[in-house]
Amino acid sequence: MLGIFLRIITSMTSAFGFAMIFRVRGKNLVAATIGGFLCGLVFEGLSLFCDRQTVCYFVTTLVLSVYAELMARILKAPVTSFLPATIVPLVPGGALYYAMTAILQGDMNTFVGWATSACYIALAITAGIMVVTPVRNLAVQMWLSLRRKEGT
Repeated sequence: MLGIFLRIITSMTSAFGFAMIFRVRGKNLVAATIGGFLCGLVFEGLSLFCDRQTVCYFVTTLVLSVYAELMARILKAPVTSFLPATIVPLVPGGALYYAMTAILQGDMNTFVGWATSACYIALAITAGIMVVTPVRNLAVQMWLSLRRKEGT
């Protein structure tokens, strides 16, 4: 239980740190930090119930993308103020590290396993972002269309 709590706090602090590097300030910095907390919370919660790691990454990215879109509308800021910092905790740094270590040691089987894992995680993160953005665009177009019909 303590490990889960520490991973959630680490996720929040890494989002805060990367938001600072990306020069996010004020309310946007607070929202990006909360996004990091949400990232850790959702991922750790899903990990308790789901055995498929890529599914956890995909669903967490979906939630974070929706969160970033909402914060962008509420705080009138670009989505890129929130999304990169909140997704950084999901980046498969460990898998990449172990893959590079294995290749340097000449262990091709271990390298392929870790590199494949890192690629699946990266694809899950990318797919999560790519699903939310067009759906949001479609929803905005439909909402504007309905408003125009009501006005006439």
